[in-house]
Amino acid sequence: MSAHFHASLKVPASSNSSIGTVPARQGWLALTLAVPSRLWREVQLRRATRNLEGMDDRMLGDIGIGRADIEVVVRNGRHVLPYL
Repeated sequence: MSAHFHASLKVPASSNSSIGTVPARQGWLALTLAVPSRLWREVQLRRATRNLEGMDDRMLGDIGIGRADIEVVVRNGRHVLPYL
């Protein structure tokens, strides 16, 4: 097995395909794609929070959550509430 460094990536490259080295470019690509995904998820969570905060207490009670629980329910689901 011979290993050498690829000049442009500065990461070890190997002729043995069983060694799973990830080139630096793939790491940056994953990070670049993850940021917009996380931002979009945050937009969705905030929209859901606003929608629930716009409901009256009776409507929230009908779906089984209290006003104080809105943020927890939106981010984690109702299963985390101790009284359900």
